[in-house]
Amino acid sequence: MIKENDDESLRARAAAQLPRNAIEGGATVPPETLRLVHELQVHQLELELQNEELQRARAEVEHGLARYAELYEDAPIGYFTLGSDGEILRVNRAASALLGPGRGPLVGQRLGLWVRMPDRTRFSQFVDRLFAAAGQGSCEVVIEREAAAWAVVVELTGAASADGRHARVMATDITESRRTSQALHDREVRYRTLFERSRDALLTLSPPGWCFSSANRAAQVMFGADEAALALRTLPECSPPMQADGGDSAAAVGRHLDTAMREGSHTFDWTFLRGADGGFPAAVSLTRMDVDGMSVIHASIRDETEKRASLAHLAQADRLSSMGMLAASVAHEINNPLAYVLTNLELLATDLPALVAAIARCTSALHERVGEPTFARVIGTSLDGLGALQLGDVVDRATEALQGTRRICDVVKGLRTFSRVEQVERSRVDIERAVSSAIAMAQNEIRYRARLVTEFRSVPKVWASEGKLSQVLLNLLINAAHAFEDADPSGALITVKTWVDGDSVCIGVDDNGRGIAPDNLARVFEPFFTTKGVGKGSGLGLAICRELVAELGGALTVTSQVGVGSAFLVRLPAAAPARDSDAVRPEHAPPAAAVTRARVLVIDDEPSIRGALSRLLRGAHDVVAVGSGAEAKALITADPAFDVILCDVMMPGMTGMEFHAWLVGRDSALAARVVFVTGGAFTPKAADYLERVAAPRLDKPFDSATVRQVVADMIAAD
Repeated sequence: MIKENDDESLRARAAAQLPRNAIEGGATVPPETLRLVHELQVHQLELELQNEELQRARAEVEHGLARYAELYEDAPIGYFTLGSDGEILRVNRAASALLGPGRGPLVGQRLGLWVRMPDRTRFSQFVDRLFAAAGQGSCEVVIEREAAAWAVVVELTGAASADGRHARVMATDITESRRTSQALHDREVRYRTLFERSRDALLTLSPPGWCFSSANRAAQVMFGADEAALALRTLPECSPPMQADGGDSAAAVGRHLDTAMREGSHTFDWTFLRGADGGFPAAVSLTRMDVDGMSVIHASIRDETEKRASLAHLAQADRLSSMGMLAASVAHEINNPLAYVLTNLELLATDLPALVAAIARCTSALHERVGEPTFARVIGTSLDGLGALQLGDVVDRATEALQGTRRICDVVKGLRTFSRVEQVERSRVDIERAVSSAIAMAQNEIRYRARLVTEFRSVPKVWASEGKLSQVLLNLLINAAHAFEDADPSGALITVKTWVDGDSVCIGVDDNGRGIAPDNLARVFEPFFTTKGVGKGSGLGLAICRELVAELGGALTVTSQVGVGSAFLVRLPAAAPARDSDAVRPEHAPPAAAVTRARVLVIDDEPSIRGALSRLLRGAHDVVAVGSGAEAKALITADPAFDVILCDVMMPGMTGMEFHAWLVGRDSALAARVVFVTGGAFTPKAADYLERVAAPRLDKPFDSATVRQVVADMIAAD
């Protein structure tokens, strides 16, 4: 339609187009005709203008459609045009790429064929919603292609056309987004799992007061409070006022936090409080973390109680091992001289009374025969020493020396027992012997504090390590002695008892000392807990004792009452009865009434021991003594007629084991006559050899009765 403001221009154009001949001929044209011609021409012009606008609009539409088709085709997002039953009417390049095959085969097929089976119901409901009253909707499905070898997660959104004949659906590949989201979720779950299941306490400290803003389960257990209660606390509030080094806890925490904020991380040792249980050592690691523009500190706290107890136990075991090595070395060095000193003193103590009596008789007879002047001249200055009192004193001195030597033997036996404290091997242990070894070692601690009473009943042996058992008993005896610190020793009493209770062998160490307070009684076996003053105890003795008894299959318990005393009970399972071949001979069994004279070979590199054994046996037997395995080898090669062979284990050159091995190959019957003489210090090879051959042993320092009995038993076994 022509606009009003264009009317004049149209009329001018119409007038200009009137027939020229009519104007030139001067013909008169009726007005009505002119008007009709004018309207006709105007209408014609209007049609021409409308046609031009229509062409211009059509060109714009076609250009827009081409642009839309280009955008639709090249869009990075997939577009589907779907029919009401889900068939594909049109698809762009991105949507075709989602499905895989070329575009041709897609048109006319149902999109649901590419949807994973579990998602098809949801997809059908999505399509139904789109065509329900020209509705719209969205859903998420998994598209499978190429025989399910590749699957993508697709988010579908769309709306139906106004006439409800088709629907436009936009398909977005969110596979990577879902994968990233799942990875983040998995990472969060993994972090949360690690956070909650960590054995270390994990906490977050937030400024400005550095209170706990989060705490895992281990932290709640460690400090005995739930997360809400912990959120009101700070590190100083979970710590004693003073640390082990004497420093103020609050001030020290401030320094540690400043260091962590400045350097990014910081570790240190600390002591925390755990409710009524007192303090416990811990290792603390602080790490600065930036969260949403704010710096917080992540704290990792590890309870070091068990670790430090283990380290202390290892240190104690190392000290015990060193003590055992030293004890073994000292015992071995003492054993050789002690063996011949003891033997010679026993012989002197046996021979001196008869010798003194003979001297007294001779002196008296001489005095009567020659008279006083001659007797005094003959005896001279020795006269005073030959009186009955003086001669009796000689016997007493020899007897006292023998008693002292036997006490030294008891101490050495104790040292030998403790030198085996680290041996793993167990054996059938005589309880009374283990207790006696511990008493010998603890005697110096006991004698000035209390009186010791023993009540030994007949009990079976236990399957244990003698060294470890003696260590337990030694510690219990020393603890009992220390129960009388600053007390009147006149009424102080320590009682050691043994008895049988069912299948268990029991050892009791009781004292009537100051006792243990009820609050401390439940903690006496805790590592590092001690009621002794600073520098008087590490708090490890009873903890180690309980662990050692547990290793032996037993239990260590205590009862106590303040002002009455304490009673420690060691309960161990009894060993199975020994076979006849394993029966141990009594150490001081009386010799047989009549001993067959035999030929005895003594092999020892120590001349004094050879001499002592020779003097001890030569009255009843024929004794041959040599100083090395090589000499014995040469002797036996020439003359093998020996009934008993006493052979030292450790000798330079050919050892006792090497000599025995040679003898086994040469004459097994004679090898069965070997008794090993040992000071107790074995190499692992020697210990293994002695265990395998199971030959009789004579331990230094030995007494004369034991030596005679061993020789008599070997002769009787023929």
